[in-house]
Amino acid sequence: MKKGPIIISLAPVGAWPALGIHSPYIPEEVAQDIRRCEEEGATLVHLHVRDEKGAATTEMSVFNATVEALRKDSSLILQGSTGGVEGLSAADRCVVLSNGAVEMASLNMGSTNFFGGVYVNSPDDIRYWAGEMQVRRIVPELELFSLTMIPASLRLHAEGILEAPLRFSLCMGIPGAIPPDPRFIYMAAALIPGNAVWGLMLHGRTEPSLVATALALGARWIRVGFEDSPCDVYGTPAQRNSELVAALRDYIIRLGYEIADVSQARELLCLNT
Repeated sequence: MKKGPIIISLAPVGAWPALGIHSPYIPEEVAQDIRRCEEEGATLVHLHVRDEKGAATTEMSVFNATVEALRKDSSLILQGSTGGVEGLSAADRCVVLSNGAVEMASLNMGSTNFFGGVYVNSPDDIRYWAGEMQVRRIVPELELFSLTMIPASLRLHAEGILEAPLRFSLCMGIPGAIPPDPRFIYMAAALIPGNAVWGLMLHGRTEPSLVATALALGARWIRVGFEDSPCDVYGTPAQRNSELVAALRDYIIRLGYEIADVSQARELLCLNT
């Protein structure tokens, strides 16, 4: 009997220059890339955009053009971001929430060491971003870079700032954050409330054993894409995001799970309530 279904989440915009890998960044090209991934089984897209030079941008005209191109013939769940590079204001980091097609948005649940620096997400800013999502009825995906961010999320839920069911994303493999060690998945699964849903993001490599562990412990989605990794679940460098999605889909099916379609993904994420 098949288990699941499991959502494949896509984070398509990223670059790995050492391997000669660069995702598209022109709006129509990004949309085409995402549609190919949708054909391979992705049902949710975590979208960042870049300007004509390939640099990260908060320019809404670029984001809006990408969304408009995508929405011509795609039913994917669209997730914006309140992440961002150093120096952006809290307001700058959530400009994408003004686009009415955004149904979900990432919400970083605390500050953490990132590579050689510090990724700052202050309590006041987290409350601000959560409030902006609440007003717009946008569902937050709670990004966990430390397991201490789980009780921090529960405190905001107790305050009424975050609404149930909570949706957690366990972010592993970023130097300075949660290491790619299955013991942390076991701990996270034990700490996350039973009425919440959660998934897994792996930076650098979509390690098969960690994917299998997360799914066995109840993860409902796995994220792939050039924002996170240049290699597929089998360790092969990819030239397109769709190759990453196809390899993950095949691996999940080999483990005995079904792949969620968009309707099932919306139900699992409680987006229809």
